[in-house]
Amino acid sequence: MNVREYYEDTIKRPVPIQALSEYLPAETIDQLKSFYPDISVLTRGVTPGKNNINVPKWRKIQTGDVTLFSANGHIFASGVVVMKLQHKGLATQQWGYDKSVQTWEYIYFLD
Repeated sequence: MNVREYYEDTIKRPVPIQALSEYLPAETIDQLKSFYPDISVLTRGVTPGKNNINVPKWRKIQTGDVTLFSANGHIFASGVVVMKLQHKGLATQQWGYDKSVQTWEYIYFLD
Protein backbone atom coordinates (compact mmCIF):
# COMPACT_ATOMS: atom_id res chain seq x y z
CA MET A 1 0.00 0.00 0.00
CA ASN A 2 1.51 3.34 -0.98
CA VAL A 3 1.18 6.62 0.94
CA ARG A 4 -1.83 7.84 -1.02
CA GLU A 5 -3.69 4.54 -0.61
CA TYR A 6 -2.97 4.48 3.13
CA TYR A 7 -4.18 8.09 3.39
CA GLU A 8 -7.39 7.19 1.56
CA ASP A 9 -7.90 4.15 3.80
CA THR A 10 -7.47 6.07 7.05
CA ILE A 11 -8.03 9.81 6.78
CA LYS A 12 -10.54 9.88 3.93
CA ARG A 13 -12.62 7.24 5.74
CA PRO A 14 -13.07 8.41 9.34
CA VAL A 15 -13.94 5.77 11.91
CA PRO A 16 -17.27 6.12 13.75
CA ILE A 17 -16.64 6.61 17.48
CA GLN A 18 -19.18 3.84 18.10
CA ALA A 19 -16.77 1.38 16.46
CA LEU A 20 -14.05 2.41 18.92
CA SER A 21 -16.20 2.06 22.05
CA GLU A 22 -15.74 -1.72 22.09
CA TYR A 23 -11.98 -1.24 22.49
CA LEU A 24 -11.51 1.99 24.44
CA PRO A 25 -12.61 3.07 27.93
CA ALA A 26 -15.54 5.47 28.27
CA GLU A 27 -13.20 8.27 29.39
CA THR A 28 -11.20 8.02 26.16
CA ILE A 29 -14.39 7.91 24.09
CA ASP A 30 -15.60 11.07 25.85
CA GLN A 31 -12.30 12.80 25.07
CA LEU A 32 -12.58 11.81 21.41
CA LYS A 33 -16.16 13.09 21.28
CA SER A 34 -14.92 16.49 22.46
CA PHE A 35 -12.57 16.64 19.45
CA TYR A 36 -14.95 15.13 16.92
CA PRO A 37 -18.46 16.59 17.23
CA ASP A 38 -19.60 14.80 14.07
CA ILE A 39 -18.82 11.46 15.79
CA SER A 40 -16.28 10.30 13.19
CA VAL A 41 -12.61 10.04 14.08
CA LEU A 42 -9.57 10.61 11.85
CA THR A 43 -7.29 7.76 12.84
CA ARG A 44 -3.77 6.78 11.79
CA GLY A 45 -1.41 4.16 13.08
CA VAL A 46 2.09 2.87 12.61
CA THR A 47 3.41 -0.65 12.91
CA PRO A 48 6.24 -1.39 15.33
CA GLY A 49 8.46 -1.96 12.28
CA LYS A 50 11.47 -4.21 12.00
CA ASN A 51 13.20 -4.40 15.38
CA ASN A 52 10.58 -1.92 16.71
CA ILE A 53 12.22 0.93 14.82
CA ASN A 54 8.99 2.97 14.62
CA VAL A 55 8.17 2.87 18.34
CA PRO A 56 10.64 5.57 19.48
CA LYS A 57 9.43 7.82 16.65
CA TRP A 58 5.79 7.31 17.69
CA ARG A 59 6.66 8.05 21.32
CA LYS A 60 7.93 11.48 20.24
CA ILE A 61 4.51 12.41 18.82
CA GLN A 62 2.77 14.92 21.08
CA THR A 63 -0.69 16.47 21.20
CA GLY A 64 -0.61 19.55 18.99
CA ASP A 65 2.03 18.22 16.59
CA VAL A 66 1.35 18.81 12.92
CA THR A 67 1.36 15.73 10.70
CA LEU A 68 2.18 16.20 7.03
CA PHE A 69 1.24 13.75 4.31
CA SER A 70 3.50 13.71 1.29
CA ALA A 71 4.02 11.72 -1.87
CA ASN A 72 6.14 12.30 -4.95
CA GLY A 73 7.92 15.22 -3.30
CA HIS A 74 4.73 17.16 -2.51
CA ILE A 75 2.74 17.71 0.68
CA PHE A 76 -0.91 16.98 -0.07
CA ALA A 77 -2.55 17.11 3.38
CA SER A 78 -1.93 17.92 7.03
CA GLY A 79 -3.52 17.34 10.41
CA VAL A 80 -2.98 18.13 14.08
CA VAL A 81 -2.52 15.34 16.64
CA VAL A 82 -5.25 15.40 19.29
CA MET A 83 -4.51 12.11 21.07
CA LYS A 84 -2.47 8.93 20.79
CA LEU A 85 -2.57 5.45 22.26
CA GLN A 86 -1.32 1.93 21.67
CA HIS A 87 -3.96 -0.72 21.07
CA LYS A 88 -3.23 -3.84 19.05
CA GLY A 89 -6.82 -5.13 19.16
CA LEU A 90 -8.27 -1.88 17.86
CA ALA A 91 -5.66 -1.68 15.11
CA THR A 92 -6.27 -5.27 14.05
CA GLN A 93 -10.01 -4.66 13.85
CA GLN A 94 -9.54 -1.44 11.85
CA TRP A 95 -6.71 -2.36 9.50
CA GLY A 96 -5.77 -6.02 9.83
CA TYR A 97 -2.11 -6.99 9.35
CA ASP A 98 0.61 -6.09 6.90
CA LYS A 99 2.86 -8.53 5.01
CA SER A 100 5.13 -8.78 8.07
CA VAL A 101 2.13 -9.78 10.22
CA GLN A 102 2.25 -6.50 12.11
CA THR A 103 -0.65 -4.16 12.71
CA TRP A 104 -0.74 -0.38 13.03
CA GLU A 105 -1.11 -0.54 16.81
CA TYR A 106 0.68 2.74 17.59
CA ILE A 107 -2.34 4.92 16.93
CA TYR A 108 -2.81 8.66 16.78
CA PHE A 109 -5.92 10.73 16.15
CA LEU A 110 -5.88 13.82 13.95
CA ASP A 111 -7.97 16.94 13.58
